Amino acid sequence: MASKRYINDCIFSSMENWILSLPDEMREMVRKNIIVTGGAIVSMLRNEQVNDFDVYFKTPEAATEVINFYVKGNPKELRDTIITTTSLEDGKFRVFVNASKSDKNSARGDKSSVNPASLISFKRNGKYEGKSGVYVPLFLTENALTLTNGIQLITRWVGEASRIHETFDYIHATNYWTYDGGLQLLPEAMESILTNELKVNIGLQYPVAALFRMRKFIERGWKINAGEMFKIAFDISHLDLKDVTVLRDQLVGVDLLLFTEFIQKLENSKENIDSTTILHYISEVFDATTEFSTVATTEATTEFSTPLVLVSRKATY
Repeated sequence: MASKRYINDCIFSSMENWILSLPDEMREMVRKNIIVTGGAIVSMLRNEQVNDFDVYFKTPEAATEVINFYVKGNPKELRDTIITTTSLEDGKFRVFVNASKSDKNSARGDKSSVNPASLISFKRNGKYEGKSGVYVPLFLTENALTLTNGIQLITRWVGEASRIHETFDYIHATNYWTYDGGLQLLPEAMESILTNELKVNIGLQYPVAALFRMRKFIERGWKINAGEMFKIAFDISHLDLKDVTVLRDQLVGVDLLLFTEFIQKLENSKENIDSTTILHYISEVFDATTEFSTVATTEATTEFSTPLVLVSRKATY
């Protein structure tokens, strides 16, 4: 297991490299208002490769300013992006990034029912791959902006670490890092990591996402007992998954792009949404060998990247 000092230094270095790419006047504000938490810290503790750092914001103002920096200036198709803040309970906020008005957003066809969840994808330009100090957009969704060099700016939840962690499914991911406090290792999270056992977060808010993510963790060698599995099943039993709004909210946390296509089919359906309709679209989307059609591409200026391609992904869950 990596030492606390090593992990602290790695996160500090990664955040400084990114922040130094921002305008001078933004840097101190960002340092005061970011929280690094989630899988990256778990990976470092387990001596595993880190794919990216999930960066959350303490205030909606900080989140809005940083996201605006990337989407308002370039590329031109994203300048109409609308960023709104919703105040939730107990000091928690949601910053909603709506790029549905973009000319390159494929969900714009029916203007009366725009689906803002469509993904705008920026091709990885070879000259930016692994180039230190260069942070350019890769993906933009309503919940996050992913940059090159392993930085993912999360906007779905904004607030102090304790409030953000209320939305997490498993407690092993709740260790966190801030500039003022450094790395914070929580006893329950560390016990879960040391024993390699998945523990469901109290008051699980997104049990459907937890169900799909459970398979991913098991494939990585984690264990889960029947009691923890029952907690997930029990929480799912209280959901009305025939309500597209509920279903869509539950699936947002699942790292599987094809679910976006599934939800879009339900939202555009002329039929009554019942069990038969839902199972039909599940089969149509996940059994068919088709290109993922809800990912939009956009021409970016040379400051970001040049020719862009349609991203195609198949189900991996």
